Order: sequence, then structure tokens, then C-alpha cells
Amino acid sequence: MAEIKTIPWKTEDFLETPEDIAAYLERVFENGDLDLIRHALRVVARSKGMAAIARRIGSNFDGR
Repeated sequence: MAEIKTIPWKTEDFLETPEDIAAYLERVFENGDLDLIRHALRVVARSKGMAAIARRIGSNFDGR
């Protein structure tokens, strides 16, 4: 039997535009699962870079 090779799935790698992010969050919020919503918000933050988001909202997040 041939070995199956897998790679990790990183949703943030596929959230390239504001429209992608909006569609992703819309689906997550439709589900209503708070754990999933928290996860999705972290995914979106990673897709844009936490430091960049912090700068945009005026936080002093330093990446630690």
C-alpha cells in the first residue's frame, strides 16, 4: 500500500482579500459556536499579522 503524504491545513493562508475574510467570518457567525468564532478571529488575526492589526487599532502589541 502506498504511503499517503499530508500537509498541515492553515486557513489563514487562503484569506487573501477582505472579501475572503468577510465570507469566512459570515459562515462562522452563522454557525453560532462561540469556540469556533474565537478560533476564526485568531485565524483572521494570523492572516493579517497580529502586529499590523494592533497598530491599526492603536494597541501597543509587541509580538510577545
